Amino acid sequence: MIVNERDSINLTCEASGHPAPNITWTKDGGPVQSAVAGVIHIGKSTRDDSGTYACKADNNVGQADQMKVFVTVNCKYKGAKQESNVIDSQYKQPVKR
Repeated sequence: MIVNERDSINLTCEASGHPAPNITWTKDGGPVQSAVAGVIHIGKSTRDDSGTYACKADNNVGQADQMKVFVTVNCKYKGAKQESNVIDSQYKQPVKR
C-alpha cells in the first residue's frame, strides 16, 4: 500500500472461527497498541507510519493465520537550508553562506 504524507490509512483484519479468534497487529515486529477490533486507523500519516504491518488471528485451536501489509508513505521533500561553499578570493578559504 502506498499513500501520500497526511493521507489516512485504514488497515482491517477480519477472521472468524469457533471460538472467536483474537486479532493482534504488529508493525516491524513490535505491537500496535492503537488497533481496535482488528482495525488500525491513522488519521494523518507520516513517514514514521511506513513499515511492515502484520495481522495475526489466533484462537488457540489449530494454526494461527497471519497477513502482512507493506505500507509506504511518500513524503514531500522539505528542503533543508544548504550551505554553499564560495572561495574568498582574497584568502583562498571557503566562506560559508
